[in-house]
Amino acid sequence: MKISGIISVTVSLLAASIAQTPDDYVMDDCIKCQSVKCILSKMTVEEKITQKMIPEFRSWSVGSCGATSSVTVMNSEIASFLAKYKFGGAILFAPNTPQTQQTLVLVDDIQQANLQTNKIPLLITIDQEGGAVTRLGQGTMLPGNMAVGATRNPNYAFQTGQVIGEELSALGINTDHSPDADINTNPLNPVINVRSFGSDTSLVAEYATQYYKGLASKNIIATAKHFPGHGDTSADTHVLLPAATRSREYVYTHELVPFQSLIDNGIDMIMTAHIQYPSLDNTTLPSLTGGEIIAPATLSKVILTDILRGEMGFQGVVISDAMGMDAIITNFGRVDASRKAFIAGIDICLMPAIPTCLADPLMAVFDQIIAGVKQDIADGTYTMEELDASVTRILNLKKKYGILAYDGSNQAARIANALSVVGSADHKAIETQMANDAITLINNDPVRGIPLNIDANTKIAILMPQIGNEQQIASVTKTFTDLGITVSTIPFSYLNTQFSATAGQAQIDQATHVILGSQTNVNNPEVDGGSITTNPGTTNGWATTFPISAINYANSKNKPIFTISLRSPYEVANFVNSTTTLAAYGFKGYNSGVMMEPNIPAAIRVILGKVKPVGKLPVDIYSPVDKTTIAYPFGHGLTL
Repeated sequence: MKISGIISVTVSLLAASIAQTPDDYVMDDCIKCQSVKCILSKMTVEEKITQKMIPEFRSWSVGSCGATSSVTVMNSEIASFLAKYKFGGAILFAPNTPQTQQTLVLVDDIQQANLQTNKIPLLITIDQEGGAVTRLGQGTMLPGNMAVGATRNPNYAFQTGQVIGEELSALGINTDHSPDADINTNPLNPVINVRSFGSDTSLVAEYATQYYKGLASKNIIATAKHFPGHGDTSADTHVLLPAATRSREYVYTHELVPFQSLIDNGIDMIMTAHIQYPSLDNTTLPSLTGGEIIAPATLSKVILTDILRGEMGFQGVVISDAMGMDAIITNFGRVDASRKAFIAGIDICLMPAIPTCLADPLMAVFDQIIAGVKQDIADGTYTMEELDASVTRILNLKKKYGILAYDGSNQAARIANALSVVGSADHKAIETQMANDAITLINNDPVRGIPLNIDANTKIAILMPQIGNEQQIASVTKTFTDLGITVSTIPFSYLNTQFSATAGQAQIDQATHVILGSQTNVNNPEVDGGSITTNPGTTNGWATTFPISAINYANSKNKPIFTISLRSPYEVANFVNSTTTLAAYGFKGYNSGVMMEPNIPAAIRVILGKVKPVGKLPVDIYSPVDKTTIAYPFGHGLTL
């Protein structure tokens, strides 16, 4: 091009830029320019408020409010719901994501339905932690955080984030509500437990930070949870409003440390806990149940604004835990809770209501929240400056991760890529190695213990606490098959079963060896009699009565018994009389052609001598009789 031509083009572009000012832009122009300030200027107050909400629709009833079914494909009613409210995002659950191709198409359709009226693309979020909390039906499950903590290999935490991040990215999911940064210091914790990396502050801080870095390396927004810490509670916020009663000094030197590490390393989103922290904030709020109660962290301006932002320096997006939990709605109601959360400093309310049809009364909640926040602004309880600052944080987050530049083209190519990535052989190999290195040998008889040598006379009784479709027994037998081992087995599932001559004893009598699984969240001293579901001291119906009885009976018959703690490792102190005891940190088995969690197969490989145990306890294990005495300390783990 001649110089004169270049000058002519330059002058034309300059004239065009002078002719069109930001005030002349429409939202499409703002999105193309990636200008957060411009986008914000084009949003109505109502759109700003709904940008601060993320709904879910794991099940829906089309045409009426009758029986619901899992939402695996977009329907016109959900599309109209998204188009009406112009939300900031949408969260997916396991019923939404059973298959890889289907999930990618659903994610595309969600974004497209939103874009019919809302030019701002959505955060598509999910709880894909690894281990017990996983949503992708064909994804890599991984052994879970406590198992990773047991490996003492921080690179596994990074790889966990990488694997999950790569699979989510391939599906178009841009936000993971993970990692869990809670320190599980309470053995009775019914909801965190193995979702935590352990009970040591430094370990949790290091591993949660590495996990976040793994997610970030795949351009996935990570969410540290549950601030200021959910590990020292004995109640589940889905049901109750728990209180963390430690001193302020303890909270600062323990619970907040992992979150500070994540903040210092640049994490962009933090999820709050519906937990009272009186040592941090003893401000009270009126409760619907009567009287005044201490504000939970989600509704505490002191905790979220003064401490998290002011003292800890967090500049990113604060998202609530699910607002439909009983801990919140029982005490504050859906609408007022969301209003109070925004005032406290929450940027995004997660699932403020969960409608399942267009005529659902819960649909009104969204309009009521909008009206309530507008009233708060009019009253001066919440200001437009606070609203704009909050929405700006959300938009900046979307810009940083390329979400404002959403491109739904080339779906066929993206499906092909997702099918090659999600649950890939490479990811499964990483999963297997992690699970192998996590298995922790608690005790072992040097003569009769592992490795178990199988011969033509070996007959193994497999006693497992079969739960729903989780098929623990099938996981054991499938592992034998995968290893090319032929062995005679006698399976028995003991859910809600009292150990007796016809339940457990008969199977042990027929066997030469016993493989026993136990799953409980409670360290329980009962040793005989009673139904599993009626023993005192339990929170979820599980107790150690059956496994202890099985161990004692096997010993009386001189049958070696190999006990696997399938979930909470705190129970292993009950099994001192077992020939061998292993902690596996995961309980889901083999079902419908899919090996779910890799933990049981890893434990079987250790029992059979195919893998050497190298795991170390990531928590202290207390005596079942004296809860102040440590039976097995943090770091315990035998080797062969």
